[in-house]
Amino acid sequence: MTQGLVDIEKVPLDLAPVLDSAIEQARSFIESRQQQLRVHVAPDPVFVLGDHKRLVQIVTNLLGNATKYAPPGGAIDIKVTATVDTITLSVEDNGIGMALAKSLTEMHGGEISCFSNGEGAGSRFTVTLPKHLPLNGDLSAQARPVEPWQLPSSGPLRIMVVDDNEEAASTLAQYLEAYGHQTFVEHLPGSALLSAALEKPEVCILDIGLPEMDGNELARG
Repeated sequence: MTQGLVDIEKVPLDLAPVLDSAIEQARSFIESRQQQLRVHVAPDPVFVLGDHKRLVQIVTNLLGNATKYAPPGGAIDIKVTATVDTITLSVEDNGIGMALAKSLTEMHGGEISCFSNGEGAGSRFTVTLPKHLPLNGDLSAQARPVEPWQLPSSGPLRIMVVDDNEEAASTLAQYLEAYGHQTFVEHLPGSALLSAALEKPEVCILDIGLPEMDGNELARG
């Protein structure tokens, strides 16, 4: 995405199915932490011009961030409001807690902001998107159906992420955890080899440009 290789296909979308898909993907992680998810959506359909898959990624990323920082048993609120020109979606938690969502939001012509009253007071991430006003016949012009991403039948995977860029590694780990997987992060090849021997990961995601040895050599090790 940082190299501009991610494409989006903008079509008229009702935001409600986007929320449903994102919530379904994050549900197992939210339930595992016994958190309460509260959804506040306007009764009438709200349309944006966007890519269903990428918008789901935005919301899933924000939910993953909220579930990580909200305490077990805490609350997470999703709110959607509309004005004449814009749609605003916010994800608020009551934990200590930017996200992968920033670039994708900007690709949709929107912006994302974060607000907190301070440590222990929770955080609120707000996504603002241009509102789309459907023309005649547009109401049925939904995105192609996207099946919710499913976990393997065996359940969540143990995934090791190895990247010397700490922010990138942390963001990827959050994204995987939002899907219900268990992750652990290493930043150097030596520590990654030791960790792999102890943790027995089922999947390893390795940065190619690592110091000491590259990702290909690490995979062989």
